[in-house]
Amino acid sequence: MGCGSSFPKIGPNGIEFPKKSNQKPSQSKNPVERAVDRQVRRIERKVENNNRKVQNRDRIMDNAIDRQIRKGERKVQTETRKAMKGKNNNSSSNGGYKGPQKKADQKGSKSDEKKDFKAKVPTKIPLNPNFEKWAIEKDERSCLNSTYVTWVHGADWDPDMIGQPTTQPCPGSKQHLPWAFVKVPNIPESVEDFIKLREKYGADSGPETAAALFIVAMNVYVRNKDLGKQCLIVACHADCLKPAGKTDTKGVYKGKKLFGQQPEMLMKAMDKKPRIAPALFFGSYETDNYDISKLPGLYVKISDRFMAETKGDYCNRTIWQTARRSSVSMGLRRNTRGVWKVSRMDAMLTPPPAAPILDDGDDI
Repeated sequence: MGCGSSFPKIGPNGIEFPKKSNQKPSQSKNPVERAVDRQVRRIERKVENNNRKVQNRDRIMDNAIDRQIRKGERKVQTETRKAMKGKNNNSSSNGGYKGPQKKADQKGSKSDEKKDFKAKVPTKIPLNPNFEKWAIEKDERSCLNSTYVTWVHGADWDPDMIGQPTTQPCPGSKQHLPWAFVKVPNIPESVEDFIKLREKYGADSGPETAAALFIVAMNVYVRNKDLGKQCLIVACHADCLKPAGKTDTKGVYKGKKLFGQQPEMLMKAMDKKPRIAPALFFGSYETDNYDISKLPGLYVKISDRFMAETKGDYCNRTIWQTARRSSVSMGLRRNTRGVWKVSRMDAMLTPPPAAPILDDGDDI
């Protein structure tokens, strides 16, 4: 044999190894099989890229939610420090002076005590047609007084309404406007009950009841996520919805599901801090761990406190957070059927103060 010839390779058992083919695996297949393989690999790469995009989007979303929550917590801490600083200044401004100032201090302490009492809705809110008149004169789209809606101004049972002005203090101010107290008879246990609650309010009654319905949907969500999503779908404007896919089986209502950055951020924020939802009921405090079952009644305190004015089918409303003694905002749109629904909810992520950690008595 010449130098270029090769001997067959024999294994230990005397069996000849099969010769290796110089053809690539894809070359051994027919053109149809090769085309199918290429298509499969293309789809696999597309799926991998989509998964990476989803992971990046979720990471960006989580970071945005964390930033918003931290921003809200810093705001709460700043408000608390200012309140404490104001109390310290009032108590120490007139140190050891004994005389007429002592009487002033006593008066000041009484006003402080009056401001420090807890907000609590009476058994029956007094009805004043003038307050409704002021609200309608300001925004004719607002709700009227009804079984579930009562306009209130300067109530002595709400520490943040004591001394409320009756005239506009300065141009653009809305401090003199009344607040709507929307009564919530109960937290729905099904989407059908939620829709019945909307019918009780009147589907097209006004933006105040629509805002209250959204707060109710948030509280349903922290109890039951899938049912809460369905209620949020009913309460949200079409801008925040999209058709559900064939694989979407939970949290879907009438072929729609929640869509967009704001609903996703709100749900993730409530997953991290469920107290965001119950804190929006009037009189809900951190000292009670935001347990709404301890409230004498469920009410949402709502008004328009934006400097900017709105008209037509869009309006702004603010929801009062009693524990923070401040408000959070939302935007609402009226659909073609005349029903108001929430379309902007980014400020609803602001968390209230955390509940105090109770001593469990374990000192061992």
